Amino acid sequence: MGLVVRLFSFVAVLVVAQAQPGTYTISTFAGSSVLVEGGSAATAVFFQNEGLAVDAQGNVYVSDAGDNHVRKITPDGAIRTVASKGLNQPYGLALDAAGLLYIADLGNQCVRRVNSDGTLSVVVTNGLTAPRNLAFDLDGSLLISDFGSSQVFRYSSAGVLSLVAGTGKAGFSGDKGPAAGAQLNAPAGLAVDSTGALYVADSGNNRVRKIANGVITSVMSIGGPVGLASFGETVYVAGSNYLGTLATALGTFSGVQAVTPDSAGNLFYITGKQVMKIGAQGLLTVIAGSGADAGYGGDGGPADAARLNGPSALALDGVGNLYIADTMNNRVRRVSPLGLMETLLDSSLLSGPAGLALDDQSNLFIADTGNHRVIELASAGVTSTAVDGLTAPGALAIDSSGALYIADTNRVMRVAGSVVTTAATVNQPVGLAFDSNGGLLIATPTGVLQMSAAGVLVAVPGETAPATRGLAVTAASQYVTTAGNQVFLNGMAVAGVLNSGFGGDGGPGTAGLLASPSGVLVDPHGLIYVADSGNNRVRILTPAPMSPLTVVNAASLAAGPIAPNEIVTLFGSGFPAAPDVRIGGVSCQIFYSGTTQINALAPAGLSGKVASVQVAGTAATSVPVAPAAPGVFAAVLNQDGTLNSITNAAARDSVVTLYATGLGADLSSLTITIGGYLAAIQYVGPAPGFAGLEQLNLLVPGGFTPSGELAVILTIAGVQTQGLVAVR
Repeated sequence: MGLVVRLFSFVAVLVVAQAQPGTYTISTFAGSSVLVEGGSAATAVFFQNEGLAVDAQGNVYVSDAGDNHVRKITPDGAIRTVASKGLNQPYGLALDAAGLLYIADLGNQCVRRVNSDGTLSVVVTNGLTAPRNLAFDLDGSLLISDFGSSQVFRYSSAGVLSLVAGTGKAGFSGDKGPAAGAQLNAPAGLAVDSTGALYVADSGNNRVRKIANGVITSVMSIGGPVGLASFGETVYVAGSNYLGTLATALGTFSGVQAVTPDSAGNLFYITGKQVMKIGAQGLLTVIAGSGADAGYGGDGGPADAARLNGPSALALDGVGNLYIADTMNNRVRRVSPLGLMETLLDSSLLSGPAGLALDDQSNLFIADTGNHRVIELASAGVTSTAVDGLTAPGALAIDSSGALYIADTNRVMRVAGSVVTTAATVNQPVGLAFDSNGGLLIATPTGVLQMSAAGVLVAVPGETAPATRGLAVTAASQYVTTAGNQVFLNGMAVAGVLNSGFGGDGGPGTAGLLASPSGVLVDPHGLIYVADSGNNRVRILTPAPMSPLTVVNAASLAAGPIAPNEIVTLFGSGFPAAPDVRIGGVSCQIFYSGTTQINALAPAGLSGKVASVQVAGTAATSVPVAPAAPGVFAAVLNQDGTLNSITNAAARDSVVTLYATGLGADLSSLTITIGGYLAAIQYVGPAPGFAGLEQLNLLVPGGFTPSGELAVILTIAGVQTQGLVAVR
């Protein structure tokens, strides 16, 4: 079924008139957030858990420093965000006597409080370098360990910040003396027992130290202690390979970041990706976190639910597969025309892939940047090194002759067969493309350059956006570039604003938020795909929609009558995310839906002369009905299963496979000619695994059949449609 699915790409694209700058709609094509507000905590994904607290109602709070969120897990197993805006690496958490949550906002060098109305306020800022962990003293003072200055501070209820321990210089000294004169090294977890003694996880010194009556002593030697908590006079310790009390280990543990008990005696702890509870009789349960990799996942499922990590480059093949250089995951991913994500190559082969290009035989070239080479993934699935010994290859492009161009540090290399030459010497080439005349275009941090026939580089007028990263050219010879947090069309912003962020899906591109977009491509129908690197997504910019509702054959894109069991495409605007499409009053199977396009299957029992077509709550129209309304998809397969093209033409007397829709139920009148000569039909019938798609295996006529791109004329029930096949 996989090959048939790929050939069906033409149903999943939008054909629109050329839009003017500013008329694009932005949406997410691939990649998603790991946060599910109000969802099951068991399926949550965490990046880097660091802080932990439990309130009197049994709510568990976790700070995720990796994605700058503090989240709450309720006793019924739901999870939601309680703080995120403005946070920068939130670490330790603590609850005061009133149940208000305090956050050590390490990256912002301050301590914040979540107020009762859910707002955030800054409590302590001056005097802190890298606040790591928090605890409350018996008198209500807030204790703060400062990772950066290797000190511990007290912030009194009167608002006074004072020193508790540490000289401000990392090291180890001072045991059995005044704590203020002792040296600490990267203090982390804090705990106060019922007697008022303060315990400090002196992580850089691999010790737990106790401060009582102003005197500091070492009470435990342990590898990498980072988490402390107290219950009465019992102090719990979390180290790199330890979880237990000062005296006794609770078992074999590793990777524990923080620990805290609740009032019932249950013990909670966190790893980087999960929240755990040790209950009665030592029963260990997972409170939250699937344990999945926060930056990678979703293979086999919808692309818009998958997780990417710093995607930087894109490529689209002739049958609608989108290839993604998932750079920070050291992978190349592929999204099928049905929107399913898969991994093609992983970190066992790749290191920071940052460029992609496809030739006309669907061989994929990958800039394997971290390994200083370009590799080729042949359409047959075999990988090989195409070019080695590069510095930092990035953007790739292939010209009409099949030569490969590589942006490599301060040069652009040209590879033709086994011959590797320098095509241009240029400062920091970051994007490559070809104009409508085949001229080489090079994006640089200061704008776009064009290479003349004489090999001279000249600036493209109007394309001088700072920090340009990506480059593509539309069918109308317009330049698409990415720079800053925006996408530009001929120098005019069509998506994003100056500030970084994520948002705006479903609205105008110029109101959407992007974060350091990099690679960009334009498909044959005007859609702009953007690698929204900072948001770990691929976004789509859709030109202004066709309106009103239009119904066409999904293969030929021709308007006219529709036939039973025909795959049709509906164009319009404002379609809902989950549309209800009815043709002739019958609800239809939907293959693809977007805000401006829907691909659906006309009912097999469609009859009469006219049928209504309705998108519930959006639009309606009427179309004629005919026994057959044929359309042939553009993709043709040669006998060996490869994609037919002018450079991979079929031999005379060989078998080629075409795909069509709208042939109707009666195939008795079907005839097909290739280049004006009758082609023998060896098989015609449903393509496996896809409703409404018909497969036709044809014998290419021999004899006087000419070579080149030949017209394929399919005639059924007196209706004709046309395709092309290349014959050698």
